[in-house]
Amino acid sequence: MPYRIRNHVQLIGNLGDSVRLSKLSDDTYIANAELYIDDAFNDFDDDLGRLFHLIGWHKIAHSMHQHLIGKSRVVVQGRLINRLQVVKGVRFYRTEVRVSEFMILQKPEIVSSAAYSSQITTS
Repeated sequence: MPYRIRNHVQLIGNLGDSVRLSKLSDDTYIANAELYIDDAFNDFDDDLGRLFHLIGWHKIAHSMHQHLIGKSRVVVQGRLINRLQVVKGVRFYRTEVRVSEFMILQKPEIVSSAAYSSQITTS
């Protein structure tokens, strides 16, 4: 059987704020975070680099919320997911990374107590 190419991405960058963990109505957990890539060869005019939206489900969501601290340097692996969203009548696609694995490369030097909050929001 020939090798099958899969949808796979691996990114290294810095997390934005802390990971947000939510509990959905069917008792499923989802974690949301932003990953900033600081490209040295950036074609954009802004200094922010590129932003990727990270999504984790179930056990990986709990693990992301427990271990990932805002502003940490991390490597994430997962797959790209495109979702159609309509905001105020305007349709656009949002690309997200559905995280399957992650590893902390460097923790931030100063960690606020807010990063350790264990609140879970329900939606």
